[in-house]
Amino acid sequence: MNVTVISEMDVRSESQTHENELLHKNLELLQARYDAALTSRDDEVEKKVTAMSAVLNESQNTLTNRYVELLKENQNLKNTIHDLSSNDSQRQVELKESKIRELSDKLTANNHKIDEVQASLHETSANAGSHKKQCEEKKDYDVFASHCSLASRYEAEASSLRER
Repeated sequence: MNVTVISEMDVRSESQTHENELLHKNLELLQARYDAALTSRDDEVEKKVTAMSAVLNESQNTLTNRYVELLKENQNLKNTIHDLSSNDSQRQVELKESKIRELSDKLTANNHKIDEVQASLHETSANAGSHKKQCEEKKDYDVFASHCSLASRYEAEASSLRER
């Protein structure tokens, strides 16, 4: 081969080597840019994921706390309903006992009044009988007219007391 052809091939080889080096440098530069873009994109995605994760965790904690509060409130309401049911029963018992005491007091008062009326009836009947006897024994109505009128009055009073 000839020197010119070899020389041209040598120049061409150097030129291609130089082009290969440039392409290799460009490839390295592009690879670095690509890696930087990927890293930047990954950082953005990671930041977004971190932010979304924080918001999700905060929301989940808020919902969990609210759920726990609602469970406690529900239990408190159940306890209150139970207490009110117990208190209602207790109040009804107390109300019945109070009504029984009231009726018992009224019964005692009525029995006392009945005893007083019976004593008064007994006394009035005795007085009526006594005055009637005196009125019948004495035929002189002028002297014993008061006994006869008292006897009539006591008999009427005794009759009235018996009706009561």
